[in-house]
Amino acid sequence: LVDAIGGAPEEQEGDVGAADWSAVRRILGELDLLLAADNMAANGFCRENLQPLRAAFGDGADRLQRELAAFDYELARTTLATMQVIIPQQ
Repeated sequence: LVDAIGGAPEEQEGDVGAADWSAVRRILGELDLLLAADNMAANGFCRENLQPLRAAFGDGADRLQRELAAFDYELARTTLATMQVIIPQQ
């Protein structure tokens, strides 16, 4: 799953260094709460925050967005959990 998300941040191509990891952690935390409640607001929240997620996870952010668009919240939570594990810790 880590490979499907785009690998660890240091392994990704592109402008990954530009990711605001504090903001990414906040976004993932809020998204996790929405998904835990099966709240459809998760879809819009992810769309609104897609740019910082793309900076952090590249194509993995698009994968998460597709899972949400398909209302596969269980799979989206698995993807989200993987993202939370691979982000750099402070």
